[in-house]
Amino acid sequence: MKHLDKVGLLAQFFTAGIRLKDIKAILTDVIGDRIPTIEIPFRGVKNPSLEDFWLKMLSSLYDTKRRRAIILGMSGVYDHWTVVRKITENQIKLFDSSRLGPLNRSECTTAYMAGKRCHVLWPAQTYFLGRE
Repeated sequence: MKHLDKVGLLAQFFTAGIRLKDIKAILTDVIGDRIPTIEIPFRGVKNPSLEDFWLKMLSSLYDTKRRRAIILGMSGVYDHWTVVRKITENQIKLFDSSRLGPLNRSECTTAYMAGKRCHVLWPAQTYFLGRE
């Protein structure tokens, strides 16, 4: 909060939410070296499939050499940032400020909302964090 206030973004944070570049600034300026690995592996990847993105989240979160976390950008039913707590082949469980329940894979997409696919995951706006 102090950082957002210092850079003049605190009011925007409370009224309109936070942008990808603001999260990057917080991770860099506030968290610093405490999280040495900050990656957006799908940045610049045009239309990654849900399959590719899901597999990357699975392999990343359960990397036994590093402690990992994922900050997930999403829209659809929710226009929201959240943290992936656990992921299986069929579901993402969240650590979420709005207490969102689990996201079922059958209800997710990386493209456009269609039918029951109402959760649009944003690979290019998802941070993969880690430390040894």
